Amino acid sequence: MSTIKHSQISALLVDDDAKLCGLLRDYLEGFGFSLDVAEDASSGLEKAVANEYDVILLDIMLPKMNGFDVVRTLRSKKVSTPVI
Repeated sequence: MSTIKHSQISALLVDDDAKLCGLLRDYLEGFGFSLDVAEDASSGLEKAVANEYDVILLDIMLPKMNGFDVVRTLRSKKVSTPVI
């Protein structure tokens, strides 16, 4: 039987629900994720542009700017990180 080694996955979670962010952080870090959290669209955009992530986990229903607008802005800034 072969053993699969998992390298740490860096992810950005953008969600305005602080309780959910805490739960997801605890859960995903248990699976080896390095999770950075932003609780609004503007700080999420700032972090996504300034850092390299393997994946961005994005809430669609954010205050002031929805998730679709966040993705459009990311792509206009040439950030090609996959978004879920």
